Amino acid sequence: MFYPLSETMDAPAFQKWVELFRRHYPNEPLDTVNFLSMSGSLAVIEAVKRLGDNVTREGLIAELDRLGTTDFGIQSAPLSFTP
Repeated sequence: MFYPLSETMDAPAFQKWVELFRRHYPNEPLDTVNFLSMSGSLAVIEAVKRLGDNVTREGLIAELDRLGTTDFGIQSAPLSFTP
């Protein structure tokens, strides 16, 4: 059986992601679907941080490509960006 997350939501190693979700969405029900886009969101955040004040479409794409294969520990497999 395929499980899309790196850990079950009640695993100690996954609690930082549960706490992050709860901090921003305290009244929403918690489900695995809530975490499916989190790795992509973290990748975009990291790329924008690296760009600083000079955020452009081209720069964002280039920084995502530089991330290559990244594992934030949320999904069951790493996230990959390629040119």
